[in-house]
Amino acid sequence: MASLYERKNSPFIWIKYKDAAGIQKAHTTGLRHDVPAQKRKAKVLLNEKILIELKTEKGKTGDTWNSWVVDFLETQYAAKLATLERYKISWQSLSPYLAQQKIVRPLQLTFRHCELYIPWRIAGQPQLGIYKCGHNTALYDLKVLRVICNRAKKLKFITENPASALGIHQRKPAEKPELTDEDLALIRKKLRELRMPDWMKTSFEIAIHQGCRLSETVIPISKIDFKKKTILFKAKGDRDFSAPIHAKLLPLLQKIQKSGRSTTCELPPMASKEWWRFFKKIGLHQKGVCFHCTRVTVITRLIRAGRPENVVQKIVNHSSTEVHRIYQRLGVEDVRGVLDDLKV
Repeated sequence: MASLYERKNSPFIWIKYKDAAGIQKAHTTGLRHDVPAQKRKAKVLLNEKILIELKTEKGKTGDTWNSWVVDFLETQYAAKLATLERYKISWQSLSPYLAQQKIVRPLQLTFRHCELYIPWRIAGQPQLGIYKCGHNTALYDLKVLRVICNRAKKLKFITENPASALGIHQRKPAEKPELTDEDLALIRKKLRELRMPDWMKTSFEIAIHQGCRLSETVIPISKIDFKKKTILFKAKGDRDFSAPIHAKLLPLLQKIQKSGRSTTCELPPMASKEWWRFFKKIGLHQKGVCFHCTRVTVITRLIRAGRPENVVQKIVNHSSTEVHRIYQRLGVEDVRGVLDDLKV
């Protein structure tokens, strides 16, 4: 167990202890044994080292990542399935990194480990089944690690969270393009020709007609009012919002209802990745196309058609006009002639 001691001809208090790896260490505390206040500080330091030793011993059976993290996530986010799925995906990338660095428990994690995760994750580790990603995706993983370490702190596995206050900021993402008529025709054609699964065809048609997010294309049939022709969507934060059904989408929804299915579709665990692979395969990924471009397209086309911004904002359930405007992709041709109305 850690202890304090004095050395001959030294005015300082010395400490010996075992570090997180179980290696015996000894060094001066830099605190003088003839100063009462500094002696008290040395005792505080001793208690911290004893706590670390106890946690390390406990860790042999209880605080290793594999012994509690997944259970924690599944319990904490049981009522938020989308969040749970996203956090578990991040953990699937974090876990191999920690294992590769031989960080088997929270006590061994440092700020530097967190910092070095960013380039490691961005580069991709195909031998581990981890593919290249952007800076913001890697940073999101660290956000999940911060949540996990906060839990470790509450469990007294660590005294400080090394994944908090990293000072690493998000980068402005590349603007998602509006889908052209040619893009839409190609996507529909390739969905048929490549015999892509039904969930992809259904989610695409719902999104391109309603402007909803990918997760929102999973709609319980009970939430569709065929008489009033409205859909009650489940949005971010488990908030409900209602929107009218696009006339061209109605036949598809009626067909699904008649089939006896309980929801419009069921998304696989990594649905966005499946769409990414599809767009890459048909040559649209190179121009920045992703599934969320359906939302950009709907918003831009409605604004271009002269619909008031607040009305469009209501349809797609944007809570802020600032966020809403980010999605608009109006060009010079869209505003040509506007200045003709200016009388000065």
